[in-house]
Amino acid sequence: MKNKVYKVKNKYKNEIKYIEINIRPIFNEQSKLKYTIVNVKDVTDKKIHEILLNRKSQFIKDVVNTIDVPIAVINYPSLKYKLINKKYKEVLKVIKGENFKEDVVGKNITDIFSYLENKDAIEKLKYVGETGKNYMLLKQKILGIDNKKIFYKIGLIPRKVNGKTIEIHVHAVDISNEINTNLMLKKISKDKDDFFNVISHELRTPLTIVYSSLQLAYYVYKKDINPNIDKILITIKQNCSRLLKLINNVFVILQGKEGAIKINSSNFDIVELTENIVTLANNYAKRKNISIIFDTNKEEKLVCIDKEKYQRIILNLLSNAIKFTSENKKIFVCLNIKNDYFELSVKDQGVGMPKNKISAIFDRFCQINTTLSREAEGTGLGLNVVKLLLSSMEGKIIVKTEENKGSEFIIKLNNYYKKSNNTQEISIMESDIDKIVDIEFSDINC
Repeated sequence: MKNKVYKVKNKYKNEIKYIEINIRPIFNEQSKLKYTIVNVKDVTDKKIHEILLNRKSQFIKDVVNTIDVPIAVINYPSLKYKLINKKYKEVLKVIKGENFKEDVVGKNITDIFSYLENKDAIEKLKYVGETGKNYMLLKQKILGIDNKKIFYKIGLIPRKVNGKTIEIHVHAVDISNEINTNLMLKKISKDKDDFFNVISHELRTPLTIVYSSLQLAYYVYKKDINPNIDKILITIKQNCSRLLKLINNVFVILQGKEGAIKINSSNFDIVELTENIVTLANNYAKRKNISIIFDTNKEEKLVCIDKEKYQRIILNLLSNAIKFTSENKKIFVCLNIKNDYFELSVKDQGVGMPKNKISAIFDRFCQINTTLSREAEGTGLGLNVVKLLLSSMEGKIIVKTEENKGSEFIIKLNNYYKKSNNTQEISIMESDIDKIVDIEFSDINC
């Protein structure tokens, strides 16, 4: 008998003792028992310590099993399971099938999960062991027994002794619902964009015909139009222009989301075009007794950028400046031309905005809530369109503002831009600058 431990009770002191007994027989030359050596040792302290450790270990296992998160402890570098909780076993059943009852403790992780199918996760497990650094697998896909995709966010935390990793603690969170919800939302968003795309196409054609018919009426039947009819036609034209502007903006936003805004660069005089646009914008600004003052550091400068998109950008900025500037104020347009780039500044004396709202104004449908902004009409798409167009041209925009004093929008564009080979673009602008201005300024109340 060897290392046999007995639990004994001292009746007099009412104490529990643990006695380890070792019995060793001694035989003579004829193999007959000669005598017996009996060794008795008090191992009470050792046994009590062992019992306490077992209780703590069981307590930890019970606690871990109650946690509704898959948890495992893996030895390193062997990558053998040391412990798994109840939830982890449930995950294994989902992957391996309901009849899976195999005890995985002591087995290598590759015996349970195929290395080929889970190469990235297993390699990251080795990385954590080698470096001793925590790692988070943000989206690990696991196939269930019925080929159902399950997504987990898995945390890998090393346990080190004397600077060396001896274990890796693994915990996972099921994010399948979150992933599936995101996929569903993306599909809904795409369906919505497709819907707006189709509707915009279908609306733009009849609106363009109505707009052209109004222009033709003024050109051919100008003498036959009396003041009352003229008021009606002006109302029709203005609202038709508003719808065309909205549709044009929707086109840009949809193309921007798909990365399909095509750049059509051409050579033109940036000073002449900017001055012409400012002159036309002044006709609208004067209705509010607002003056637009243009200044430039050069009298002419040929650039090679997308002319159509530049027009859209400056018209949107001027339209905003006029809308949010009260009467008898000024708007300053400054063109600063350098060798390889130019800057265009549109500075108003309007209501301004809080500095913490600057980033928000480029979001779709965003309008800063002020007295003047509530009076101004618009969809809140203009600055989002400006940002998308500038981004497609690799340009930048800077905003400086102060409440009740005004805002300044500064755009920066390179003088030369390589032509893009993106998908074919639907025309989003009229070719005549007068018509363009008429459409872009259609939502200004004067």
